[in-house]
Amino acid sequence: MKNSLTALLVASLMTVNFGVSAANSAQLQNASQAQGVAVGLIVKYKPGIAPVAANGEPTGENAAGSDLLLGQDLGLGFKSIDFVSDMLSSKAQAIADLIAQDPRVESASINGRFTLASVASSEPKLLPITPRSAPIRAASGPSSFKVKDVWSAANPHTTAVQLRWKAPSRLYGASISGYRIEYSTDGRHWLVYTSNTKSKSTEYSIKSRIQPGVKYWYSVMALTKIGSKIKTGSRSAKLPITATAAPNSPVIVGRATVSTQKTPLWATQNIVQRGGLNVTYTALASAPAKPTVSCQSVNASTCDLLGLEAGTDYQLTLTATNARASAPSLVQTTTSDSQFHAQWYLNSQYGIDADSAWPRGEGSSKVVVAVIDSGITTHPDLDASILRNSNGSYAGYDFVANADVSNDGDGRDADPRDPGDYVKNYYDINSPDYHNDVKYPNPSSSWHGTHVSGIIAGQHNSIGIAGIAPNTKILTVRALSSKGGVDSDLLAALNWSAGIRVADTPVNSNPAKVINMSIGTELPHPCEPSIKAAVQAVKAKGITMITAAGNSNMDALNSFPGNCFGTINIGATGFNGDRAFYSNYGLGVDLSAPGGDDTDLVGAPVDSAGQIVSTLNDGETTVGTASYAAMEGTSMAAPVVTGIVALLYAAKPTITPDQVWDVLRTTVRTFKPGGQCALNPTLCGAGIVNAGAAVAAALALPN
Repeated sequence: MKNSLTALLVASLMTVNFGVSAANSAQLQNASQAQGVAVGLIVKYKPGIAPVAANGEPTGENAAGSDLLLGQDLGLGFKSIDFVSDMLSSKAQAIADLIAQDPRVESASINGRFTLASVASSEPKLLPITPRSAPIRAASGPSSFKVKDVWSAANPHTTAVQLRWKAPSRLYGASISGYRIEYSTDGRHWLVYTSNTKSKSTEYSIKSRIQPGVKYWYSVMALTKIGSKIKTGSRSAKLPITATAAPNSPVIVGRATVSTQKTPLWATQNIVQRGGLNVTYTALASAPAKPTVSCQSVNASTCDLLGLEAGTDYQLTLTATNARASAPSLVQTTTSDSQFHAQWYLNSQYGIDADSAWPRGEGSSKVVVAVIDSGITTHPDLDASILRNSNGSYAGYDFVANADVSNDGDGRDADPRDPGDYVKNYYDINSPDYHNDVKYPNPSSSWHGTHVSGIIAGQHNSIGIAGIAPNTKILTVRALSSKGGVDSDLLAALNWSAGIRVADTPVNSNPAKVINMSIGTELPHPCEPSIKAAVQAVKAKGITMITAAGNSNMDALNSFPGNCFGTINIGATGFNGDRAFYSNYGLGVDLSAPGGDDTDLVGAPVDSAGQIVSTLNDGETTVGTASYAAMEGTSMAAPVVTGIVALLYAAKPTITPDQVWDVLRTTVRTFKPGGQCALNPTLCGAGIVNAGAAVAAALALPN
C-alpha cells in the first residue's frame, strides 16, 4: 500500500465475515469440512444460581463431564464458559447437552467461531401428530370488491388506498373471524399485507407498502372459524390501482443563484418522486428592482430562462406541481471532497440519491451509531465523527476477550483502537496457523472498521470522501481479532452497544440508536440462541440493527448473524443495479444497497474500480498512515443503509425500528430492468435503498 493520505487504494476485499485470518481457514480445512470449532459454551443459569460453584469451578462442570474454565459476563444473564482448548462442534454440542440437563441451568449452547462450519444442532424433537377431524370448507370469495385512491390534502405526501367488499355469501356453517389481504406488483405473485384483520369489517385502509405511480393489485379472502379451527376462504377479484400523491420537493443542482446562466438544473425525479403524476416545474429568477424571469417544463430537469440582465445575480426558486399539490425546492448540498467523484454509490442511477437527502439534514450528533467491527484508526476524514469521552479517549469498548489473538496484548478493555487483524507468523511453517495445502489471501490487516465507519459518517470537509451522515457520532465497539470473532464476544458487544448491562464492564453512557454489524459466516450457521435473545431485547429498546447478508453467493438464511429475525439484512448490488457476484441472496435478504462489484465496471468511475471508496489505513500489519481504499462486499452495503437510517433518526427522532423498516422498503429504487434481481422478486429483497425518498417519508410520519 502507498504511504500517502490522498492515495486511493484499490483492494478487492470483501466482507471480513467476522474474521479473515488464515487460522480460521486452516482450522476449517484440517478439522472437518462438515464441522466447526467451538471455543466454549454460552450458558444461562436459572435465577438465583451463581455461575461459580462452591469448589470454584463453573456451575454445572460435573454434569458436563469435562474441564471447563469460567469466562465472562455477556449481558442478559448469559455467561461464557471456556474449554481448555478448542474442540470440534460435535463434541462441544454433546457437552452443551449434558450441562443443559443440570437443573440449575436454563440454557446452554456452543460458543463457535463465525468463519467455521455451522454449529452442530441438537437432535430435533418430534412433535405429536394431531388426529384429523372433519375439514372446514373454504368460504366463497368476497363479492363487490372495490379499490379506491383516498389521497387526502391533509397528508399530501402520503399515498393511501381503501379496499371495500361484501362478505362471502357461503360460509358453510362457519363464522367470519377476520380477513386476509394480499397484494402483488405484477398481478401474479402475491404477498401478504395482513394475515388477519381480526375484524368483520368489510373495508380496510392501505397506508404503507405502497408507492405513488406504481401499479399494485389487491385481493381479499375471508377467514372462517369453527371451534378453534380457522380456514382461509376463496379469493375475491384481483383489482389493480395506481395511487398518487403530491410530488417530492425538487432539488436544485448547484448554487441557487443564476446570472448569465439561462438553464438552471434540478435533479431528475422518477415517477414515485413525482407522486405518480406528470409534474410541471416552474423556475423563478428574481433580483432587487428587476423583473422576475420564469420558465416551465413538464417532467424535465431544466428549462430556459430568457431575459436575464447580464451582470445581475438572480435568486432561483423552483416549484414542482402535479394534480395533487405543489412542493417548493430544496437547494442542492454540494461537496468538494477530493474523492467524491469516485463515490458513485451516492448519486448514480442505481445509487442512493444522497443529494436529495442532504438538503433535509446531514444527520445529528444526538444519533449514535455503534459499529461492531475490528476497531478504529485515526483519520482526518473521520476523527470528528468518532464519539469520545470528555478526556479525549474513545467512548467505545474492546470486547475481544482472548488476549492470545487480540493483537493488542490484552483482553477486554476500554481501548477500541484497531491494532490490525493480521495473523502473526503467517508464513512460519512451524506455526499451527501454517498449512501449505490452503491458498490464503494477503495476510495484511484489513482495517475493516475504519472503512465501514467512513461510509457512514465521513466528514464533508473537502478532504477525501463524503459520508452519508457526517453529523452522526460513531461508537466504536471492537469484536474482531486476528482469529475472527466468536459468539460470546459478539453477544457482549451487542448488549453493551444497546446500553444493556454487561458485568465487569463500564456502563455505556452513549447507547446507540443504530447498530451496524458488517459480519457474516462463509458457511451455513444458524442464529445462535443467545444472539437471538439479544436481538429481540435490543429491538425492544427502539434500536435498529443492520446486518450484512454475506459474501458466499449462497442463501442468506444460512449466514449468521443476518439470519437472526429482527435485524435488517442487506444484500449488495453493483454499479449497474444488479446483484453483486458474491452477494448472498434469497428470502433472507431484506433490502439491497450498493456494495460494489469489480466485474460490473461499465460506466463506473475509473478510480472506484466499481467498488465502494472509503477511509482506510495503509499499514500492512500494524497501524500506518491514514489513506483511502475501494472495497466491495455486503460489509460495504450494510453501512450504506446504516448511514441512511442515521439520517432517518435525525429527521424523525421518535421513529421506531418497525417504522424504519417500513420507510426503507416502501421507498426503494427498482433494480436494473431485465437483471436477475428484477426477474426474481425473492432474490435481492424489496429493492435498492433510496436515501432521498426515505428521509422525505420519515419526515411525513405523524408525530
